[in-house]
Amino acid sequence: AAAKTQASLARCMVEAADKEVKAAKESLKGVKKRWKAVDVVDSSESVKTPGGTVRVHVKGCGMAEANGTYDYSKSKEVYRKRGSWKGQSVTFLITHSTVKGSIWWAISCHNSDDGNTTMGCMYVTKCNDALPPRHGWSTVDKGVSPAPQLEY
Repeated sequence: AAAKTQASLARCMVEAADKEVKAAKESLKGVKKRWKAVDVVDSSESVKTPGGTVRVHVKGCGMAEANGTYDYSKSKEVYRKRGSWKGQSVTFLITHSTVKGSIWWAISCHNSDDGNTTMGCMYVTKCNDALPPRHGWSTVDKGVSPAPQLEY
């Protein structure tokens, strides 16, 4: 079941990467040189709670259930928050995977009973930082606009 979950998240991230590549090609048609500003996140700004756990606060996303405080699980290498969605107890996760040579972060929803059943991927972003980025998230699959902002 865990492999199925990883495959589902990877598929969501690959779709987002493919859309980004297509959009980039479109935006560069007929342009000889173009510069893009990048919002850089300094991961040294993270705030650690007692025990060394990093907490991430998700806010402002159109899917209110995904907003809130996510605690880092060192054993799983994910940020997690328990909650409810569509009348079910769920676990929201912030995870990262390498897709096509880049690190993609995702906010997704999983069945709380087994933790392995992906109920949907809501938001993704490409960022090579050690912490999930504060800005730059895109709405995908089950997500609702606007995309979230993160604080640590």
